[in-house]
Amino acid sequence: MKFILYISLLLLFLGGCSSQTDDVSELDNVVRMEQIKPYLDQWDNNKSKINRLSEIEGDLLMLIKALSMQTNLDTLPDEMRTEVNLVQHSAVEKKTNTLSNTGVIEEDIASMYGVKLGSYLKQQSASNTVVKLKQSYPNIFNVFQYRVQTESKSNTQLYKLIAGPFKNKQDAYYFCKIISRINLSCKLSPFEGIII
Repeated sequence: MKFILYISLLLLFLGGCSSQTDDVSELDNVVRMEQIKPYLDQWDNNKSKINRLSEIEGDLLMLIKALSMQTNLDTLPDEMRTEVNLVQHSAVEKKTNTLSNTGVIEEDIASMYGVKLGSYLKQQSASNTVVKLKQSYPNIFNVFQYRVQTESKSNTQLYKLIAGPFKNKQDAYYFCKIISRINLSCKLSPFEGIII
């Protein structure tokens, strides 16, 4: 009889231990749910905002594709638009003669301004850039004439691509300001060099 009593106590004790582990695991689950609940509530509250952002993302992708095509200069946003006067210039520099106070005739070469669009190791690279610019932005770059100016720096021959001419320094400056908005490099430069 004692034996049966010991076995029943042992079974009762083991049963009590297993119920304690079940209670502990249920308590852990409750604690975890309490920790996760604020995040789930936040997710539910912001679900509509997240859906709206994903819809906007699609619109932004479409806008980026449209901008990358650079379809027409007339479609630029108002803040990027400026009044552009289309001016035709000749490729030959004009010389003017002026009479100084001393009575000697002096020659004054009309200054022409340009913008440097880049420096290249090969003259052909500068010519290729002109072709690419004219294809990518025809409304802007088909208007200009292009020259290549050579420059030597530390035993290296560089070919600077110059676009122009502009009638004054201010026009060249504003042009640089505009094309810097479409991530093209630009720097004021005299409109000199070999005609391309």
